[in-house]
Amino acid sequence: MASDWSRFHYYARRIKELGYCRFEFADREKLNDELPSKLGRRRYVEWDVIDKLCLSRRQTLFPNLTKLRWDDCPCSFRRLLPIFFGSHLTCLSLGPNSTCVADCGPLSLACQLSAIVDLCPNLTQLETFSPQPDAVVEAAVGFALRCPRLESFIVTTEQSWYPEFLQYLAERPHLRKVRLRINAEDAHNLQSLYHATTHPPFSSLQSLYLVCPALSSCIELLQIMGSCRLFTLDITVEQWPLPPDLAEFSTVLRQHCSLSSLHVLEIMTPLQETWHPTQESFLEIEDIEPLLDFHCMRRFILWSPFIVVFDNDDITRISLAWPRLVTLYIGEYGFATNSDITWAGLAHLLHNCPQLERLHISLDATSTDVGVVTSLPGFRPNTSLRYLGAQDSVLGDVELFAESLFAIAPLCFIIDGYAFECEDIQAPMDPIAFYGQVETVLWEMRRTRLRDQFAFLDKYVATEADLMNDFGNTRLPFPYMRTGPQHANIRLDPRDRPPLNTSSSRSAM
Repeated sequence: MASDWSRFHYYARRIKELGYCRFEFADREKLNDELPSKLGRRRYVEWDVIDKLCLSRRQTLFPNLTKLRWDDCPCSFRRLLPIFFGSHLTCLSLGPNSTCVADCGPLSLACQLSAIVDLCPNLTQLETFSPQPDAVVEAAVGFALRCPRLESFIVTTEQSWYPEFLQYLAERPHLRKVRLRINAEDAHNLQSLYHATTHPPFSSLQSLYLVCPALSSCIELLQIMGSCRLFTLDITVEQWPLPPDLAEFSTVLRQHCSLSSLHVLEIMTPLQETWHPTQESFLEIEDIEPLLDFHCMRRFILWSPFIVVFDNDDITRISLAWPRLVTLYIGEYGFATNSDITWAGLAHLLHNCPQLERLHISLDATSTDVGVVTSLPGFRPNTSLRYLGAQDSVLGDVELFAESLFAIAPLCFIIDGYAFECEDIQAPMDPIAFYGQVETVLWEMRRTRLRDQFAFLDKYVATEADLMNDFGNTRLPFPYMRTGPQHANIRLDPRDRPPLNTSSSRSAM
């Protein structure tokens, strides 16, 4: 037992971050919010073990811990938080799925936050990524008011901050990350912040998570902030924006934000009712053209209903402007029209953005022009793409879809979406069955054509005799990772891939 404790002490002193996933790039940090819902605990710890641990250890478990993220744990585990508190702790983050409705008692989270300034004098970052009871929110506000060097304050609440506290946050000189919820009345009074502070509001802000009724509220906030160096801008708009609103927002952001700082831009609108497109719903590349000047863009998500009329030239312009893209979502709810993007345009996008891993886009999957691009001497397939959200693409033949995708992204193994249908265009089959067959064909292509990496898949192939014999040998379970070794994804500098010297428009194909 003594030797076990000595080993624990040896490692405990070296642990400085707990509950976080390490990513290669800082813009992937938000994936910490998404992973806990997908990854479960491998071993469940019984309460008697925890009680003995707390009884035996009447001091901080990790004396040099600086960052603690509390993810996906039962509410009863909340009383364990104080044994992680220490003088070196600078960041406390409560991740998703950590909501506790019955937050009461002497060991409740509200009581812990009320005393955390005394327990952790160096704590400067407080984050809660799930809705909390009012008592917890009030305790978090109390912490912010007492913290002399507040750097991050992300507290999820359904109510907007009262004007005095909003002004207090705007005056913090070291505040780098904040979540704001602004209602219609606050949006009209934002201008008073500029006159109430000696310097522009939120002068050191790098990450802004904003919930507002309309995109105009965000435009007002950017204007009163003046020059800024935002790294992350995450906007949730309650009202559906129109393309002119998006164009105005793009222009204002281009004027006030540093072109070399912005890496993450997300604009999301919850789809709470049926959307009826109008003549003002057509989204063109000119509406987001000012955003193309942010050459360091890594994650661009546009989750709002539009009629997207992008073509191959437009998608190629995006790829040339943002060569470091990792995630690209355009029109999460589909293009709502017959897409003009063909396999050739998608090939240009994947070639110019070699690090692209997740893509949501609609295309005309019946096109046969992928060979025009793949036959060029400088073309190299994208080995990073893992997920393709085809949305409301025009579907055709399964083999054509699989062959075209394999030629430009051979390691993509998840294809999701539905189909675009109208009077002249009908889907060949149910979209779920269609994409399922495409995944099966791609799996077989990797097994037969990429033998150096996927020869191990041979033992999972079921012959016709195996399918007919119910009493034969038990088949091996299908491998969880259908893509083979993850290290097959080689990171390439986008500058190593010069743009292909050819026109990507449909007319040129």
